[in-house]
Amino acid sequence: MAKFIKKSDHLEEAYKEKSGAGAIGIIWAVLALLGSVAFFANSNVIGGAVCGVLFLICLIIALFGSINSKDKDIIAAGIQGESATTRVLERLPDNYTVIQDVFVTYDGKTSEIDNIVVGKSGVFVIESKNHNGKIVGDFEDKNWVQHKVGRGGTPYSEEFYSPAKQVGTHVYRVAKYLRSNGVHAYINKVVYFSNPAAVLSLYGDSGDTAVFACRTNGGLDMLEFIKSGDENLPPAEINKIISLLTK
Repeated sequence: MAKFIKKSDHLEEAYKEKSGAGAIGIIWAVLALLGSVAFFANSNVIGGAVCGVLFLICLIIALFGSINSKDKDIIAAGIQGESATTRVLERLPDNYTVIQDVFVTYDGKTSEIDNIVVGKSGVFVIESKNHNGKIVGDFEDKNWVQHKVGRGGTPYSEEFYSPAKQVGTHVYRVAKYLRSNGVHAYINKVVYFSNPAAVLSLYGDSGDTAVFACRTNGGLDMLEFIKSGDENLPPAEINKIISLLTK
């Protein structure tokens, strides 16, 4: 099994933060209900006005808690997607290292990267997505479109930033960062849709970006793509790359 190095737990930390905010929102929602009862039951004008203001404040905070709950669901989906990708990458041989949740800064700008795989066959930056539904996109476009069915059974569509563009930016910064430290290895671009409910409909020239989907046996294909890389990095350079990306 590949060796894993996790640089941070930003999604887990964000999930805990949103969970705490959601609990506070529920508490304030109860207070808002009590405040409204007091407002309508209080015959004193000043007391009623005070309760009314409290009622409005509570409603605003309760709404904030509701928004945090939606964010929490999005973060939870991200955590689920990362776990699914990890289970695939675990199947790499033990001479590969997977660095997760990496922050790479170059020229004052930072990329937050899901996974970077380093081994004899090369360096692979992997952008993992847990989207479901039908994913439609042109490799030249800035945004792709996700078509899905909501919980109520109503179909809808929404745009999201092209993961091909996203991984391209990540690779640019990783390559520049490594080269500024004397490493000139080629950096491979990989996008992996980890949700088995994702159906891809992509067109245009993908260039040097490899895209895989769990639904179409993409996990195994991604592993073969990684293992078949032709970089042939020497052990000393592999260790230097890992050291630079984990310091």
